[in-house]
Amino acid sequence: MNGIFRNSKIERVYFGRPAGEAVAEEAALTEATRVLLLTNQSLAREAKLIESIATALGWRHAGRLTSLKSQSPSADVLAVMQLARDTHAHLLVAIGGGSVIDTVKVAVAGLVDGRKTVADLAALPPYNQVDQSAWPAMSKSTPRLIAVPTTLSSAEFSWGASFVDESINQKYALGHPLMAPQAVVLDPAATLTAPDDLFLGTGLKAIDHAAERLASHLGNPFSDACAAEALGLLDRALRRIKQEPTDLAARLDAQTGTWLSVAGQMSGVPVGASHPIGRTLSFIADVPHGATSAAIQPAVMRWNTPANAARQARIAAALGQPGASAADAIAALATAVGLPVRLRDLGVDRACFPEVAKVSFEQGSIRTNPRPINAPDDILEILELAW
Repeated sequence: MNGIFRNSKIERVYFGRPAGEAVAEEAALTEATRVLLLTNQSLAREAKLIESIATALGWRHAGRLTSLKSQSPSADVLAVMQLARDTHAHLLVAIGGGSVIDTVKVAVAGLVDGRKTVADLAALPPYNQVDQSAWPAMSKSTPRLIAVPTTLSSAEFSWGASFVDESINQKYALGHPLMAPQAVVLDPAATLTAPDDLFLGTGLKAIDHAAERLASHLGNPFSDACAAEALGLLDRALRRIKQEPTDLAARLDAQTGTWLSVAGQMSGVPVGASHPIGRTLSFIADVPHGATSAAIQPAVMRWNTPANAARQARIAAALGQPGASAADAIAALATAVGLPVRLRDLGVDRACFPEVAKVSFEQGSIRTNPRPINAPDDILEILELAW
């Protein structure tokens, strides 16, 4: 066994503390005097979370943008960049789910590199070609990111992000060392702002991150330990949250499991086919990524069984179902928290399958699936298993 562990540029993770308190502490620690709050309309309407952070920041609060949309459209990325430049911002605080956080991550990368157009942003390298430990050339005035996640997407722990060029309806998955936040704030109370079905769906996305790494032939003891612990934490926490949605201890456990689910990426362990297929299907069929994960993961596990049955047995055991198949264990959890496990039950039209297969096949992590995927037809087989 050999490899290399590369730390990301996340400097601090605050957990179990009120978001406002943690954001204000981070701003003071880094002597940031101009802090922007960035979120979506639904969180802005609820107001309590956003206002608590603004109040805690006090005079450091320099402005906000509350109109960010799902799927991270390029217009939103450019709007964040322009506001940051206009206000000479020191810190950008992304408050929301994966789309909000991804939008701000791409904006930060654009600001660091001096990119100005959508074409400039689209020229960023793919996530899996980025050394997350490297410091890019940057100005002292370049803003960094604080992520306050309200879901379990894990976007806050990655140096990769996606955005959509609306003019050609194309989604890009890209990377940059400083897409990784300077700080992450895991406040379980902040997750109460997300609708229960959306939140639980993102929990299956976190299960996806952990299960695919535990299933990987490139696994190592560090990644395997993190992934197995993540699966157990998430399984127990999601079931508790389904029964008692306001259980903050369970929500913090779920956030911790999400953190662990992606820790293996720093030791070079990639995901396989489920993540790119789920992400592509989410965009093309307009279905939340968490919902696609609940249906696609079991199908990918079934398709991969000839290549990694022993590793899949470890997934089932980590989910508290020793002796079951990984596919059945994941599907059982999804069903227990009220998520459909068939694409037909999500309203997905089979007519989109060829396009999903074609686009997914072009993504890098398809190449790291345990069972080789040699053509889009292999992805069509997986989609049919999920149907």
